Amino acid sequence: MVSTFSVLWFPPNIISWDVFGYYLYLPAAFIYHDLGLKDIDTIKGLWETYQSSGTFYQAFALPNGNWVMKYSAGMAVLYLPAFIIGHIGALVCSYPADGFSLPYQIGMVTEMIAVLVLGLYLLRKVLLHFFTETVTAVTLVCVVLGTNYFIGNMLVGGGVQTHGYLFTLYAAILLLTIRWHQTQSIKNTVGLAVMCGLTILSRPSEIVCLFIPLLWGITSIDTVKQKAKLLLTNWKNLLLFAVILAAIGSIQLLYWKSVTGSFYYYSYGGSSGEAFSFGNPHVLDVLFSYRKGWFVYTPMMFLASVGLFIAWKRKMAGTLGLLAFVILNFWIISSWHCWWYSESYGQRSLIQSYPVMALGLGFVLSTDKKWLQRLMFGLAALLITLSVFQSYQFKSGVIDASRQTKQYYWASFWDTGPDPNLEHLKLVDRGTWGPPVMKNESEYNLMVPSAYDFEDGNGVSRMLSDSMFFKTGKFSGYFDDEFSAEHLVKFSTLTGGHYVWIRVSAWVYPKLSVSEHPFSIAISAYHNGFGYSHESLDSERLEDIKEGKWNRVVLEYLSPEMRAPQDDIKAFIWNRGGNQLFVDDYKMEVFVPKFDPVRD
Repeated sequence: MVSTFSVLWFPPNIISWDVFGYYLYLPAAFIYHDLGLKDIDTIKGLWETYQSSGTFYQAFALPNGNWVMKYSAGMAVLYLPAFIIGHIGALVCSYPADGFSLPYQIGMVTEMIAVLVLGLYLLRKVLLHFFTETVTAVTLVCVVLGTNYFIGNMLVGGGVQTHGYLFTLYAAILLLTIRWHQTQSIKNTVGLAVMCGLTILSRPSEIVCLFIPLLWGITSIDTVKQKAKLLLTNWKNLLLFAVILAAIGSIQLLYWKSVTGSFYYYSYGGSSGEAFSFGNPHVLDVLFSYRKGWFVYTPMMFLASVGLFIAWKRKMAGTLGLLAFVILNFWIISSWHCWWYSESYGQRSLIQSYPVMALGLGFVLSTDKKWLQRLMFGLAALLITLSVFQSYQFKSGVIDASRQTKQYYWASFWDTGPDPNLEHLKLVDRGTWGPPVMKNESEYNLMVPSAYDFEDGNGVSRMLSDSMFFKTGKFSGYFDDEFSAEHLVKFSTLTGGHYVWIRVSAWVYPKLSVSEHPFSIAISAYHNGFGYSHESLDSERLEDIKEGKWNRVVLEYLSPEMRAPQDDIKAFIWNRGGNQLFVDDYKMEVFVPKFDPVRD
């Protein structure tokens, strides 16, 4: 039996990884008075001290000397009570008042638990507007234990991320929408505007939340007219709603203006690994893939989806707005290139929509036919059992947080502990907790798409052939400008699977000191000209590089999660010092896995 403490476990630093980026606004503004992060060394020092993530990816440097936060400011606003409690605790208890010491961690955990409890309390009040106490209670149990809600919010303190907070905000939006349509009071208007504003500020794509109150009550053409009349009659409330929404949104706009000089800034930059493809959403992957399929790891939500559709067909009040939200939200989530949303059990990106989905589940469980209701209750019990068992498997390391495949899923279906003999059935290990490493070359087939020995005119453009210095044969190549030409290949020419390893090597002969005339060997991948990832090996970091001698340099690179087979992989030598640099036996080797669970 897994102990409560082993499930409700929190890391030494709960303000880490993405949460570090959400939270960084608060210490930057209120402790260091440096929202532009001009003193980036102080922030990086805190990041290193508390081991907040593998790399500092939560902010990006700007040409004006500022750094801009990657994430929007909404979560920082929601964390503010925890920050205040932590800051007071640090001052009173003589801990470092740096924004990250133990009192701040305790403040975050305490607030997280309060938010999660509040979310379930609000959801209960929503459900009671439609269902009996029994159906409401069963629905809540199904949401908490029959989905990834519990494991996603409690294991390793995941609740301090956006999903648990947004779950509570959506429960509040539903409750206030119901109340506003009962009584168009100032109190309900302000409350609904604040909840919607904080939701959108926390994640701009959550603007779809507005469809819930906007379409609530619409079931026919006649109800459209009635809704339009209701809105026009209460135009002052609508104006107040819009003003509050704009005021909350201005927090982000004013931050961008103060840091970047523009009221709008796309903080994810041009990374191909962090981009939307709205015309090519990963619908089937998000729903049915063994990697993170919603209906595979949270089949309870299939019942909920059926329930929403039934409720819409029966023209139940509010369901058009709920369906519009669900469809648009799902389209946005499945359009993100990283549709598996990193390390998690199942689709963590959909947890915030569970208050809406809970209504669909309630409709399925509240059928008037007793035999059918008993059947639905029994099916729900089976799905809860499956969910609890698979949550245990995730906690135990059987279900991998990001590397699941069909072959591995079924081979380990009944396992209660990880089996190292099944490791080869997973997707490649991309080194979440450290740099990836190619462990065994015998597991790969070697191909050499391009190689240059500079003999018989076999050279590279922008590099001249030279017979003064050479490692093998009678010639080498040299250049005295900044760049060399590159090895360039299409991913589709290398494999039909999901990854390859690439090794680029060369013998280099620097005539001058590399500390004064440095060079780098680098590999990058691109989608339509925008980069995924970049690895480089800089001469200054290589202690054994000697001028006036031949030195072998080698760089290995794991191909990223490609968006399209025709994407490019490029390797090049960057002669950053502009000196005469001689190169020989410059080649690209590709290691294609003999067994690839995606291809085979």
